[in-house]
Amino acid sequence: MLQNIMESFLPMMPRKYLKKRKKQNSEAAKRILIKGDAEVSAEAAKVFTESNILLLGNESQTVGPENAPMEVHLILLGAGTVLLEGIRLAEVSEGVYFLNAAPLNLSGADGSPCRAILIAAER
Repeated sequence: MLQNIMESFLPMMPRKYLKKRKKQNSEAAKRILIKGDAEVSAEAAKVFTESNILLLGNESQTVGPENAPMEVHLILLGAGTVLLEGIRLAEVSEGVYFLNAAPLNLSGADGSPCRAILIAAER
């Protein structure tokens, strides 16, 4: 299951945000999609890793600041968090979804394009 984030993500309040999402669906709160033009700060990345976030996806081409994304990538990837960057969420409403995002099998690559598909979860 996947929790889709509709409102703008505020890097200064990730703990409050995660607490709210866990109340709604604790399993889905481990997998987060960030809608819109947002970036994750190093501080927020540390909160996500401490909260055992399994997947973090966003519409931007990088999850961290565009001028220096490496620190955020290293924090998240070092904790085993899967990153799904550059996904289209404009037409997706807030809710819980099943995500299918199988990557292409590219030899020697540390990342790969995929076709991400969200399927609405039954409530």
